[in-house]
Amino acid sequence: MSSVADIPGSAETAHSQPARRIAALDNARLAMAVMVVIGHAWILHDNAPKLDYYKFWAASLRIVIPTFLMISGYYFHIRIRRGISGWTRRTVMVFLAWSLLYAPFWIGTSGFSPERVLFYFTFGYYHLWYLPAFLGGGLILYVLRDLDTRRLLALAVVLAVLGFVIQTGMNAALDFGAVRYRAGLTVLPRNFLFYGFPYLAFGYLMARPGVLQAVRRWMTPGMGLLIVGLYTAEVTANFLLVGRDGILDIMLTNIIAGPLLFAWLLGRQDGRTAPWVAPMSAAIYFVHPAIIEVLEGGLHTGYVVTALAAVVLSFGAGAALMRANRYVPLF
Repeated sequence: MSSVADIPGSAETAHSQPARRIAALDNARLAMAVMVVIGHAWILHDNAPKLDYYKFWAASLRIVIPTFLMISGYYFHIRIRRGISGWTRRTVMVFLAWSLLYAPFWIGTSGFSPERVLFYFTFGYYHLWYLPAFLGGGLILYVLRDLDTRRLLALAVVLAVLGFVIQTGMNAALDFGAVRYRAGLTVLPRNFLFYGFPYLAFGYLMARPGVLQAVRRWMTPGMGLLIVGLYTAEVTANFLLVGRDGILDIMLTNIIAGPLLFAWLLGRQDGRTAPWVAPMSAAIYFVHPAIIEVLEGGLHTGYVVTALAAVVLSFGAGAALMRANRYVPLF
């Protein structure tokens, strides 16, 4: 996410796409960041808890992180023009900054121990898992960046499917309702290898000559209906067989739906955006759990009010964070 907040303006690259900002991508990121806020705040939980789970938690939100990663992958060739060290250094600094800011939250609930410090500063607290997955996936992509399109695509698909298989096996074998340290298990399928790298690679490949055009050939009404059917079947299976206690981070359908959605966004050339949209989406994503936790501790007016208040306050905090980002790398 941090790699697309300040894309430079006009240089052509060895890839087919110029280094320019695409309005549809920025606007989609902002809309999805808001989706994450209202999903994490359980906006429908008061009146329709099953729909809240079904629509937001187990379906809609699962396309957000793949999209963020694909956007970052699409611009990856720009960020590494002068090597990988600058990108790596900034990503590490962003991760450490947010890990320090969120440390009081997990210390207050789980207590302090060297093991927890090591875990959270390696794999990330709560939503910060995205950054280690992003960093590790990006490093792998950098090493494999010159691999031919077919091989890179095949490797990305195989690893994404393997992550889903591991997740499915864990859901079948473990009772997550009784697991004490759930976070320690979620990193097994949801990490840089099975999650970060595959979707970064999908986005990276979209910037290669001919790939976007090839993907668009699959964008038919029949494919759209197939994806809706696959989503419905997968979410229903998760709802009936896994429930809320299991790990549902990796959706198999996203391996197909994610690139198609991304190709559709890349085809939207008539939209408008503003320079603040991309960094605001990153700020909202990183800050919103803190805001939700504070609101849930102080408000007792229901999930809808909490969700709406979290969105408003996340925008306000995001504006302040964008100013702070000039001095401390936050996204």
